[in-house]
Amino acid sequence: MFSEKIRMKIEEPFLQQMHHLEELSGEVFTYLQKCDRDIADAIKWLYAAMPVSDAVDYPFYLILEYAEHGVFLYHHGPFANKIPLEIFLNYVLLHRVNNEDIVSCRKYFYELLHKEIENCDMTEAAKRINYWCAQEVTYRASDERTISAITAYRSGFGRCGEESTFAVSVFRGLGIPARQVYVPLWSHCDDNHAWVEVWCDGGWHYLGACEPEEILDKGWFTNAASRAMMIHSRWFGLTQPQDAIVGKKGIATIINHLQWYAQVKEITIKVQDEKKQPCAGVTVCYEVLNYSEFGNVAATTTDQMGQTSIMTGLGSIHISAHVGELYADYLMNTQKEEQCILILESIKTKLDTWKERELIAPIDCVPSPVVLTKEEKRRNEQRLNEAAQKRRNKITQFYKTEEAKEVAADFSGYKEEVLLILKKASGNFSEIKDYLHRIKEQKLDVAMGIQLLLTLSDKDYLDVKADMLLNHLKAIARYKDSYPEDIFTSYILCPRVQFERLTDDVGFLKHYLQDKKEILQMDPKDIWNYIDKQIVSIPEKEYGQLITSITGCFKSGVGSRLSKEILSIRILRYSGIPARMNPIDGTMEYYSNGEFVPVENKKLLAKSCVMFEGDSNTKWKYSQNWSLGKWSENGFQTLQLYGDITTDKLGALDLEDGIYRVITSNRLPNGNIFAKENCFEVNGGQDTRIELSMKQAELSQMLEEIELPDFELQWEQQEVSARELAGSPKMLFLWLEVNREPTEHILNELYEISDQINKLGTKIYFVLKKEEDLQDVTFNRTIKVLENVEIVFNSSKTNAQILARRMYVDPDKLPLIIVIKEGFLGTYATSGYNVGTADMLMRILNAD
Repeated sequence: MFSEKIRMKIEEPFLQQMHHLEELSGEVFTYLQKCDRDIADAIKWLYAAMPVSDAVDYPFYLILEYAEHGVFLYHHGPFANKIPLEIFLNYVLLHRVNNEDIVSCRKYFYELLHKEIENCDMTEAAKRINYWCAQEVTYRASDERTISAITAYRSGFGRCGEESTFAVSVFRGLGIPARQVYVPLWSHCDDNHAWVEVWCDGGWHYLGACEPEEILDKGWFTNAASRAMMIHSRWFGLTQPQDAIVGKKGIATIINHLQWYAQVKEITIKVQDEKKQPCAGVTVCYEVLNYSEFGNVAATTTDQMGQTSIMTGLGSIHISAHVGELYADYLMNTQKEEQCILILESIKTKLDTWKERELIAPIDCVPSPVVLTKEEKRRNEQRLNEAAQKRRNKITQFYKTEEAKEVAADFSGYKEEVLLILKKASGNFSEIKDYLHRIKEQKLDVAMGIQLLLTLSDKDYLDVKADMLLNHLKAIARYKDSYPEDIFTSYILCPRVQFERLTDDVGFLKHYLQDKKEILQMDPKDIWNYIDKQIVSIPEKEYGQLITSITGCFKSGVGSRLSKEILSIRILRYSGIPARMNPIDGTMEYYSNGEFVPVENKKLLAKSCVMFEGDSNTKWKYSQNWSLGKWSENGFQTLQLYGDITTDKLGALDLEDGIYRVITSNRLPNGNIFAKENCFEVNGGQDTRIELSMKQAELSQMLEEIELPDFELQWEQQEVSARELAGSPKMLFLWLEVNREPTEHILNELYEISDQINKLGTKIYFVLKKEEDLQDVTFNRTIKVLENVEIVFNSSKTNAQILARRMYVDPDKLPLIIVIKEGFLGTYATSGYNVGTADMLMRILNAD
């Protein structure tokens, strides 16, 4: 299976990884001496390619399972001898997809599914597998921690990153090479997305994870991807990938796949000093404005001539570079430009000047669009409905009503909380039930035991273990009365510090501290200094935000900076000192004399009051239409202010001395952004006032011309295509959900402005789900005063979702309203309800 050349390539990084394992490596070396050579090589390759945190945190038997199953697939799997070795190693054998928890799952998925794809070619197998994934897992928004593939399977839910991690794990488990592909930040809307690519019969093809189609290379995100400025995947392999590289994330190489999804252009950047001399070795960052902050989507380094280049989409990209206190930036519209020069100068030259910026989102342009036939659409909808029903049946079985009531009955005063947590636990129901049972059985503090559960996130209920919770509860119970209840609950009782895995480290920590009793006598600042010296960070061998467990850090002596910070906070909490990461800047803090103080001995900076004010016509919401970043050695870092400034008004902030950048952004319906930014300095305790304002747009700058797909409707007892109905210069289509908000709201608004609408003569199509909807009181009242109205029916939600995504609005909200002009071009759309929707419609319908 492995050539001698590959074996030689593996050996050195494998031995380096074994060095980190120290005494744990003995088990690995012992097994290597007696196992099959291919399995031995697979074990070595996995250890050589994995982040060091994986090597020290996951037991050898788990790595062995991945190696054995991978070798089995290579020789005896459904597609044995059909996959080039390098692709097989990186996209079948490799255990990691992104930053998920690694668990035993590949062999399990193989046993579940391999008979379903017998005698299938790879393309047909990939489609069948994705339909199966759809019947097991569907989308649900959640926090940024990534659950394991098996947790997604056992809960039935996951955000897009978890759906794609699950699907990739299933594909790899059956021997089909697969990888997670993602847009780090969209340009046309505030979000991101991840999907899957599979290697079938000689090439890569994309598909929506758990969102199957009858063909490959099609998904709801196809058009959206054509508007991206960067599309990534990760490469953990030991060799350089053939694809374009746009950055490193520790051990992983970031690959650019944009050219397969969108129109692209190569741009060139030169970096010079103030004397216009080239600056070599400077990192150039490429950023997209998303959630009102510039987020990094790629990075390259200048050569000896101070020059670098990158392939990106046709839209606006913010390009920046900094060296020490020197900074330069440029907003490039790649539709019109292809090169720029960054002149590094003091960051202070940027102060006190408001800049207006217009950021252009790439236009919608799919390189190779594919269209389903009517029969393919019908079959896809039928299979999706069947998958959804199977998934619903599975999910409803997780919650055992009678068992839950029986458990809750033992917790008088907490019955509602217990029932809700058990319901949220989904497939982890029995684990939470076991924890609650053992609280009573062991006569532990019931109130504290329930409060411990309430400190967790909804996602934690899906995979937390009873042993971990019980051991943690017993370890910290003695500190209950040492601090105010809110401080104790949030910063000692809560086992979570950030988004780390909740591992059962209390037993190890107890024994470790018994041997190192001097640690518990240390000042909190000295505990951090001790940890920082004892545990070495190797950033180039880590990956992203993976966090090594307490046990892994101490046993190996290796851990990332973040891992060490979380370890220090956990030790402080274990020793009865409330500790946390500062919610604004993420620095370590501990509770002393009624306040939180920094753990590290850093220079204390003076603070000043900065008052943020803005025009009353704008509903200011942090991280939606404005943000604040502080200048640091890593450039501008956005502050997390959610708890300091309310969502519906501005206010005062106490900010440390330094240079800050405030950004306001006005996201237009067509995806473009009108933004303003200003840099200001906080210095010497002097109060500052910042007046925020929004750059406004003309109506013509808001509208799109998006060609819409045709769709079927029921009209006058017959099925017709929407294009057949189109006969007016401008039409208004409204998909309604009568007798429910916000449909009721928009119907009432249309009623109020009916005279104005009637004067326009616009053809209006109300799309209802069923005949019974005609009886709705509000609907009837509205159509009686509106002229030029047609009522059509569409019982399936599929058309509305497809059109909503095509117009880049939320596909899961009704009413959906679309303005369509001649040529069946969508010019404006909105879903759900937004303040001023009716007024906006009047402006658009009145426009030429």
